Amino acid sequence: VKDLPARGFFFPALTNAFAGSSTRVSLLDIARRSSGGLSSLGRRRWFVLIAERSGTRPAAAGRLRLLEIKERSPSALSRSIQLHPFTPTSGPDAALTVAMGGDPFQRIIHGPASTYLVRTRCHARRTVDVASLGQTELERLAKVWGMLLASFHVRGLRGLRCDVEARTRAIASEAASGSKDVARLAYELAAFTNKAYSAFRKMAKEWES
Repeated sequence: VKDLPARGFFFPALTNAFAGSSTRVSLLDIARRSSGGLSSLGRRRWFVLIAERSGTRPAAAGRLRLLEIKERSPSALSRSIQLHPFTPTSGPDAALTVAMGGDPFQRIIHGPASTYLVRTRCHARRTVDVASLGQTELERLAKVWGMLLASFHVRGLRGLRCDVEARTRAIASEAASGSKDVARLAYELAAFTNKAYSAFRKMAKEWES
């Protein structure tokens, strides 16, 4: 969901939070998440699209990443920060770097009304050596990633107001017939995601105008 007030606050705050670190990013877009999981307990969340830059390469050539901003109380954040007692500092310029799970984008930002946790929106921050897994682990891994991809695919279809049931039946039929290998399915999913994001950006520009 478009959120211009959040954009006005978080863009300068995140720019200051990443300033001076080895992680060089360019902020591209922000949207408020309209729904959350059971752990959210009514607290707000936002998604931020960034481009991770390296060296002198321009932002357009950077690697796209999705960050998540989660509204959190100081008592909840105190379990993750090695500062006791944890007392938030007012102002958007105050930010703490938190090392958790090897996530270089983890930050804590203090706002005038709340405190926010910034992290990479990723289900696997570290690579897995598939060759070291047994057959049972491989089957479980395939099921997990299959469920994740299916969930993302369905949400994208609904966002574009496509016929979800018809597309689901087509995917199931293609998978059962074995006419497409995994690499081709992954490529088609990436192409579809790129098309969906282009449509989203077009709608976002129309909203802003």
